[in-house]
Amino acid sequence: MAQTEPRRTPSAIDLTVRIWYDPDEEVIHIAGADGRDFHSTVSNHPASERFHPHLFIELRRLLVSHACWPDGPSRTPR
Repeated sequence: MAQTEPRRTPSAIDLTVRIWYDPDEEVIHIAGADGRDFHSTVSNHPASERFHPHLFIELRRLLVSHACWPDGPSRTPR
């Protein structure tokens, strides 16, 4: 899939977020970079209400590419 430059529209904003993986909870956290705007999680577990497999995989790929994903088989999402 080709990436395209987002169009600027009156209904769009630019947003800086911080993402990190919590191996104990097995979720990826997404938060506003200043820590006050918002905070949410994404899970790769089907039973979770935060289950979103595509978003989880894409965020995991970003974390891995920046060496921010823990190594080891126990840290690989299901």
